Amino acid sequence: MEHRIHMETHLHHAPLILVTGLPGSGKTMLARELARALDLVHLSSDAIRTELQKRGRYDESDKELVYREMWTKAREVLRHNGKVVLDATFHKASRRRAFEALAAEMHARPVVIQVKAGEEETKRRLQRKRPDSEADWQVYLLLKNEYEEPEIIDYVVRTDEGKTADELTEELLRT
Repeated sequence: MEHRIHMETHLHHAPLILVTGLPGSGKTMLARELARALDLVHLSSDAIRTELQKRGRYDESDKELVYREMWTKAREVLRHNGKVVLDATFHKASRRRAFEALAAEMHARPVVIQVKAGEEETKRRLQRKRPDSEADWQVYLLLKNEYEEPEIIDYVVRTDEGKTADELTEELLRT
């Protein structure tokens, strides 16, 4: 696990955590476990895409609709003094900025966790049927091409080194 910036806000106190990374990187696995460990609300772009009946649809208008709905749900959680972990590629800076502004309303900044895995492992994962996402290798390549690196990354977590989601989460919470 790499640390690029020492966090001003410890994970235990962060109102908003963004888990970003390309399809097949292990975002959902990590976000789900982190939400469980910290008793946070977990909002997944894949689950929201399914809810909106947009599975398999990745054009800009569909992506915008999914992110807008995620923002609305996150805002509702935060308005009720809840805390939330958001699980999405967040491949465009413009998409992240909306959530940064939302955190600023809470006088905070989002904690950003970037999840990575090597291409060989990612390709292997994307070949398996996954309940949360239908993103395949072609979607991965498209988003990899469009991915804009976040300006601030609090943690980089590699999910291709044989550790379980529980072990990765424990490491995050110890730092």
